[in-house]
Amino acid sequence: MLVDQIIELHRLVAKEGEPPEGIKDFQTRFTELMAHECCLVDLDFYLLDCLYYAQQSPYDGFEQACWMRSAAQLLYDICIDWDHPDSTAVREVYEEHIEEIDETFRNFAWEIPPVLEEDFPDWVPESHWWWNVPIRKDMSPEERDRRINFAFYDAMGFLEEKKKKDKKDE
Repeated sequence: MLVDQIIELHRLVAKEGEPPEGIKDFQTRFTELMAHECCLVDLDFYLLDCLYYAQQSPYDGFEQACWMRSAAQLLYDICIDWDHPDSTAVREVYEEHIEEIDETFRNFAWEIPPVLEEDFPDWVPESHWWWNVPIRKDMSPEERDRRINFAFYDAMGFLEEKKKKDKKDE
C-alpha cells in the first residue's frame, strides 16, 4: 500500500538525516503522476475519508484519522516536487481539505479519547501535532472504551431495552 511505502520512505529519510540519492527524480516523477486527474481524484477521496474519520474523532475515528493525516503530511513533505509546475494541482486538492481536517481536530479536542501510549506509532514526527490534540489525557479507561466502542454499547443498550419491552408485553 502506498501509505506504508510513504512511512518507510520517511523512516529512511529520518534515519539518514538527509534525503536519499535520487529523491529529486522520484519527487518529480511522483508529482507528474499525481497531477493526473485519476490520481487527484484518489487524493481527494483519501482526504475526504480522513475528514470523515476526523469528524468521528470523539468516538472511534481519531486514531485512523491521525494515521491518514500523518501519511498525507509525509506525502506533502517528502514525495512532491513543489517546484514542478504540476504541483499546483496537487497543492489545490491537498489544501482544500487539510485545513478542514485540522480544524475538526481542534474543534473536538475536549471530546477525543487519546491514543494510548503503547499504540502511538514510533515513526510519527513531533511536528505531527494532531496525535496530541486530545485535551483530556486523564479520560478513564471506561470512558475511553465507551467512546471508541460506542456502536457496540448502543447495540447492547438497544437489546436490553428490547428485552425489557418484550418482557413487559408478555
